[in-house]
Amino acid sequence: MKKQTGLLFIITLAGDARDSLWQTIASDCFGCRRSLLLGSLLMIAAGIVFIATKTSVILMSAAIIGVISPGGNEIRYFLPVE
Repeated sequence: MKKQTGLLFIITLAGDARDSLWQTIASDCFGCRRSLLLGSLLMIAAGIVFIATKTSVILMSAAIIGVISPGGNEIRYFLPVE
């Protein structure tokens, strides 16, 4: 269980870094309002998945897609747009 938790955190941090880089580059083309809306919807979806399942593979996927931060700083996705 400890190894799975550590792996979840590592994958989540990698997803955060990837998405922050993408967000910085693409937000001007896509539009700030749309970028913020998309990020909010992904985080809501990830939260629902975290509540609904205990399967580690699904949790890791939700952590990557929903950019849930293990440090509790849930605003990282929005900083490049702001």
